[in-house]
Amino acid sequence: MLGTGLTNLVATVYEAACDPARIVPFVEDAASYFGAQRAAFVVWPVDNPDIFLPVTFGVAEQEIRRLFAERHEPDSLFWKLARETPGTTFLSATQLSDGIALQALAGQVDAGIKNCCGLIMLRDTEHDTFSQSAQESLETLLSYFRRSLLINRRFVRMFAQNNTTLAVLEHTPCGIALFGQRGQLTFQNAEARRIFANSDSFRVDDDVLELVDQTSHERLYAFLQRSRETRCEGVGDARFSARVPRGPDEPALQIIVYGMPFKSTRAAFDDHETLAIMLIHDPSSVMALNRDLLQDFYGFTAAEANLAHSLHSGQTLGDAAEQLKISVNTARTQLRSMFKKAGVNTQASLLREFSTSPRLNIGR
Repeated sequence: MLGTGLTNLVATVYEAACDPARIVPFVEDAASYFGAQRAAFVVWPVDNPDIFLPVTFGVAEQEIRRLFAERHEPDSLFWKLARETPGTTFLSATQLSDGIALQALAGQVDAGIKNCCGLIMLRDTEHDTFSQSAQESLETLLSYFRRSLLINRRFVRMFAQNNTTLAVLEHTPCGIALFGQRGQLTFQNAEARRIFANSDSFRVDDDVLELVDQTSHERLYAFLQRSRETRCEGVGDARFSARVPRGPDEPALQIIVYGMPFKSTRAAFDDHETLAIMLIHDPSSVMALNRDLLQDFYGFTAAEANLAHSLHSGQTLGDAAEQLKISVNTARTQLRSMFKKAGVNTQASLLREFSTSPRLNIGR
């Protein structure tokens, strides 16, 4: 069984693996537990050992860097550390630059594909040698440290992927909203927030979405209930679509809701587990063409991209020429050049070509 001190130290291992700010107090606690006057936790990339990161207690960082620089010398501290099997410990003798002799108890925490991590306890030779029990305790600690690092890596990877996904959804020109297990809104991208805020067809109160059209509202929540009960195996297995009426002079909003697969046991403990995703299209929202992308995709000049932007917004060639302060003949010349670059023969074909191009209104 683990002693009380080691049990508490193991608890701080998980904190240190998840929060770099907790590594310093962990190294101090480890030194205290093992009766070491000095200690260090070190990390270095396998392919670039010049990037060496030490966290020290009771010893200057440059001393640990000096010892690391000697890693090519056989039987030196870091020579042994780099060659040990992760999780095993060893005893070694070393000394500081001022000649103070030290005994080291060390072990490699982890030897991933990219990084090596080591934990080193340093004791003055005037004290007793590290015992076999201390070595076994350090091996136990390294085992827990390695597990906590693996767990943290998974969470970091998941967090990064989640942030990337949300960033893409946020800037998608289609409105996107996610529903949790209670039918509550758990995410709205920028376009969905705009539609909900500016349309009388929706009301959002305390993360509950209400469709003003009662028929559409009842159908939507009946679909969400069915999705919860049937638990879709794949996206698109269950789908709901509807036109949401607006004012007399505005085209109806178009919504499509897809049931999302989820684990019932996990959802029972987390009502934010995604139940369904709603896509909202506002036909009255015309996304501007991105001028930079027009130049990248078709090789348009800046002037041609400006003309394309004006034509796509609904202006005639004459109106566009007047707005851009060019002659109609110049506009016609630019238009013919755009035909050739885009591989079309008519203005209608050119506009259809633009409709298939990314139109995110980011940049100019």
